[in-house]
Amino acid sequence: MKGVRALTTANPLPVTFLRGGTSKGIFLRRSDLPEDPADWTPIFQGIMGSPDPQYRRQLNGMGGGVSSLSKICVVGPPSSPDRVSEVDVDYAFVQVGIDDGLLDLSGNCGNLSSMIGVFALDEGLCRPRISDDGDGLATVRSYNTNTSKIIDTTFPLSTSDEEPATVLDTPQVEMAGVPGNASRILLQFVNPAGARTGKLLPTGNAVDMLDCFFLSDPPF
Repeated sequence: MKGVRALTTANPLPVTFLRGGTSKGIFLRRSDLPEDPADWTPIFQGIMGSPDPQYRRQLNGMGGGVSSLSKICVVGPPSSPDRVSEVDVDYAFVQVGIDDGLLDLSGNCGNLSSMIGVFALDEGLCRPRISDDGDGLATVRSYNTNTSKIIDTTFPLSTSDEEPATVLDTPQVEMAGVPGNASRILLQFVNPAGARTGKLLPTGNAVDMLDCFFLSDPPF
């Protein structure tokens, strides 16, 4: 019918459920989603169980009723020919509203950024950059489309099999709020300044002095 786009999204849709830091989220391959991000809304709402204004528990989906558990990452090959030689993958971070189900792509999530390289390697989206000093670490360089920033993730790698595989259960670090120990994943934000403001110092000054005037006695 004229004016109606035919969507070919698979049902069921292959996804991966991962924890990164103190957040959990759904990771998807970009190729498994509609080309137009405007068509992602009903898909992501269904995955997370939003909107849920009455109970705020997202029991109809994979969300957990709080913002740190209502997140999605969409990962794929570099989308620009100019970035093919510079980064291994692109990814978009999506915050799914619990009450209203709105999708927010205006920022990034550091917690889930730590798992972009792991997901990309496990899905065969790229090859790892293996350290030359034999320390068993690999790095994946990603480009976050929300903030237009490059992020390196470095994590343990097993090369005992034919294909290198990530190792996430090495008891190396403990994190507040997360039980047990797990592998250390390092994040390096390359030139991170100005992701939201366009500059390192929002006002252009290292120090700003503000004069405050109270119409009545201050509450202290």
